[in-house]
Amino acid sequence: MRKLPWFSGGFALMSLLLTSHVPVVWLLCPAALSVAGWQCFRPQNRSQWMEMVRRPGWRYRLWQICRRGTAGFLGGAAGLCWFCVYTVLICLPTLQCVGEQTVTGTVLTQPRQLETGSYSMVVRLETGPDLLLYAPDSWSGVQVGDRIEGVAEVESTVFPLGEGMGGWMAKGLFFTGTAKEKPVVEHPPAPPVVCWPAWAAQRLKGGIETAFDAETAPLVEAVTLGDKSGLEDGVYQDMTRAGVLHAAVVSGLHVSFLVGIGMLLGRSHRRLLVALLPLLLFYALMAGGTPSALRAVWMQATVLAVPWVGREHDAPSALGLALLILMVQNPFAVAGLGFQLSFLAVAGILLLTPKIYGAMAGWAGNQARSGWRRGAVRAWKGLSASVAASLGAMAFTTPLLGIWFDRVSLVAPLANVLVLWAMTGLMIGGLSLGLLAFWLPGVAALLGGGIGLLGRYTLWVVHQLGTMPYGVLDLTNPYHLVWLLGAYAIAALLLVCGVTVGRSILAGVGLTVLLVLPVGMTAVTAARSDLMVLAIDVGQGSATALVSPEGTMLVDCGGSLSASAGDVAADTLASVGRTQLDALVLTHLDDDHENGVERLLDRMDVGQVWVPDSARGTEKLERLERELAQRDIPLGWVEEETRLSMGKVAVTLLPPMGAGTTNEEGLFVLCSVGTFDALITGDADRYVEKMLIKYVPMPDLELLVVGHHGSKDSTDASLLSWTLPELGIISVGEDNAYGHPDPEVLERLRRAGAQVHRTDEKGTVTVVVQGERVGIW
Repeated sequence: MRKLPWFSGGFALMSLLLTSHVPVVWLLCPAALSVAGWQCFRPQNRSQWMEMVRRPGWRYRLWQICRRGTAGFLGGAAGLCWFCVYTVLICLPTLQCVGEQTVTGTVLTQPRQLETGSYSMVVRLETGPDLLLYAPDSWSGVQVGDRIEGVAEVESTVFPLGEGMGGWMAKGLFFTGTAKEKPVVEHPPAPPVVCWPAWAAQRLKGGIETAFDAETAPLVEAVTLGDKSGLEDGVYQDMTRAGVLHAAVVSGLHVSFLVGIGMLLGRSHRRLLVALLPLLLFYALMAGGTPSALRAVWMQATVLAVPWVGREHDAPSALGLALLILMVQNPFAVAGLGFQLSFLAVAGILLLTPKIYGAMAGWAGNQARSGWRRGAVRAWKGLSASVAASLGAMAFTTPLLGIWFDRVSLVAPLANVLVLWAMTGLMIGGLSLGLLAFWLPGVAALLGGGIGLLGRYTLWVVHQLGTMPYGVLDLTNPYHLVWLLGAYAIAALLLVCGVTVGRSILAGVGLTVLLVLPVGMTAVTAARSDLMVLAIDVGQGSATALVSPEGTMLVDCGGSLSASAGDVAADTLASVGRTQLDALVLTHLDDDHENGVERLLDRMDVGQVWVPDSARGTEKLERLERELAQRDIPLGWVEEETRLSMGKVAVTLLPPMGAGTTNEEGLFVLCSVGTFDALITGDADRYVEKMLIKYVPMPDLELLVVGHHGSKDSTDASLLSWTLPELGIISVGEDNAYGHPDPEVLERLRRAGAQVHRTDEKGTVTVVVQGERVGIW
């Protein structure tokens, strides 16, 4: 059965390459070598086979490698054929079904309200496929199971070759639609069979909300059903940074628990398979049919089925079978991050965890034979199992997370040891009390108060670890990236030489010491420089840090990344040795300049916050005032020119020069040290820029943080001709919907002689000023 993992791996690799639009012709050479080697080195008769097995030399090892490569090649060929068939039969027809039309179908998922006030839901059309539908607030009464009919603008998510792969295709959704008006809704007396999983999940959520308090119920829903929509943004970020978000995804832990209950009720694998497989599939669909849930179901089904068919259980083959089933269902699923993380984590656990656990637990295996020492050994083995599983999963998923998010959690092993047992208890309590609440809500609420303590403990630990300075490795820092590569090199050396406790401790101590060097080197650079200006990559937003030997200041803190701009800014500042701010200046209170402030206040001590006087009376300012009052942070109003000092660095806050929108009523920040001058203009437009140079004496600029993310209405030629900036930094997100930066702005900067750097291309841009020398990273 060991050929199956290689076959399914080749199938998945081919699908991944095709979804990424990577040419696969170059795979022909290694495939031909594998097939040729397999034919050349394979035994010709039984006696030769027995001899090779008894004395496995280089010929036998090469034959094994080529045989596995051949299995992978056959899987890739099968994947290519199935991908083409699936594309022709399923994907391409969707390109013909676009435009404004009447949508008729059944609501498969409970409508979810978005931040904009609209709703999103999945609708099973009467013609067959599923449609992701966005609807206005007039659809607020629609429920899962309803039959709806309304007009919508339908678009296909199938992109032409070469334009990338949509995330919705990975989820099996090849249509999106935007509803135009209130629909005709029919409420059936009972939900259709296809809606039972979503309906049951909604009912279970109601039971959980009855049994648990408002603080812990969202966490219980997350660990029980994988529904993270109720988690506050701060909690979600804490779990992500602490490396425990995987526990809020229905996976092998949940499915193994259900199978364990079944084994207590009966010993027959055949009966268990027949009884549990439908239940496990139903539970996986309740959790949204995620790849991790379906993978766990098929792997557990394999565990129950192999004795029935007279075979021994083989975990890699079970993983390969689950991979093959999901790829046949939808070959585009391999492009999803959740799919990749799920299979890589399990592969790491299967391949590496036994070796790590053997080294850790084997050290204490014979150290105690009786008394309290035996208990200590058992506790050590339990701790070893948790750490080994966490490290095994991280080994394969960390590079992928680094590529996607440029950040890696260093506290994940510790966090998993501290809270995974509590989250398991929450999952068991959520399932049990969520069902009990239907019949005995009072009893469920009483018990939920006790079990909810596990949730409060989890939230506290995760918050402490998630906001810990240096708890996350920022891979945009080249020193950190070198350290991570070195950690993998040392881990590979340990595996080759043999994992022992002594070697592991020595490697851990060495890596810890070496981890101090990147922070120390950048901190020394900041301490020896007159000024460091960091245009932090926060996506479509703005956050600019000013770091001098005597102080630290941040101008704006908002962005569009999945990670909060506050987290990104705090991590970036920590990478240069700064864990507190003397001042936070908000040029204006638009989301892309302030939506990370609350998170930033959780992460760093802030001396004072400055805002324009024009922001008085706004809802956002009232919320900000409440946050600052809770933390006893003073709020300053910029009504006139305000001067701040960070040692040799002088920072001038210039009041709004215009009136109208928040962009026109924003602040300007001028930072000067020696002969170096930098200007931050927020989202000011051309008119306000002209008012600036008219009423404020402006020096020649060495650095201009380009206004409004490179919008054509900003960075006027008059500003450039007056200030003559040598450097221009544009804080902008990749593939933003605004077309920033505008080509006209780039041309104006080029004509002015400014060297342009963009965060969407270079990530965080750092300017270092040392006397007359100016360097840029």
